[in-house]
Amino acid sequence: MTFSFITLFPRIIEGYFQDSILKIAREKNLIHIQTIQPRDFATDAYKSVDFPQVGGGAGQVIGADIINSALAWLEKTSAESIAATNQAHAAKQENQTGQANQLSQTTKTTTPTQSQNPKLHIIFLTPSAPRFSQNDAIRLARKPHIIFVCGRYEGIDERAIEACADEVFCAGDFIMTGGELGALCLCDSIARQIPGVLGNSESLKGESFERDLLEAPIFARANASGEKFAKLSPPSEYSKGNHAKIATLKNSLALCKTRYFRPDLFGRHKAKNNL
Repeated sequence: MTFSFITLFPRIIEGYFQDSILKIAREKNLIHIQTIQPRDFATDAYKSVDFPQVGGGAGQVIGADIINSALAWLEKTSAESIAATNQAHAAKQENQTGQANQLSQTTKTTTPTQSQNPKLHIIFLTPSAPRFSQNDAIRLARKPHIIFVCGRYEGIDERAIEACADEVFCAGDFIMTGGELGALCLCDSIARQIPGVLGNSESLKGESFERDLLEAPIFARANASGEKFAKLSPPSEYSKGNHAKIATLKNSLALCKTRYFRPDLFGRHKAKNNL
């Protein structure tokens, strides 16, 4: 799966994939990371990408034409990459067909080809959008190529969003100086849903937001010693090996935690389960 980031600050993106799980996933070719600098598509000598707002107001706005040109370039290069792959596949099939014809002149094979570039899924990061959720991560992990458009300054010309976006998301109800960190949050959440990225697929089970619940409390097997933790022992049921009882207890604790910290989720869970 490919993740492309249109960003004025590519180093912010690249640094995130230099360690841990996503570094390994990248080395295994489970994910591919690409950064595109919008200034490469500027049309003036100063490489300008931001302009004053129509109607006045504080802060500069990234131009719609700049974003559109970057996306058009991505569309073109993606199509060229697929064409090269198809040519290699066709050559391999032709070679295999030639060998087969030496054994039998009566068998003919047809080389399957991909007729068009698969749809690139374009996501704009903006606070004026729905919040990203775990369900979105699971759904988007099925896409072959996601493009994140990261805003800066006062934001991106609304015309670019209206004309080019497949979806818009925000990472939460707060404002940041740019869309890069939000895009990385989304990318991380989506990438871990790709088969093989996590070392143990069981890690995806029972996580927070599954069934609209927060995850039950978890504890390390190593003892937490000292006065600070003396009265904070894990529930004894966790250590007794009865997995059915452990599951029941964890569900109960998840309900309590969700009701306390996220009453909005708890209400949704109750409605869905007629509680």
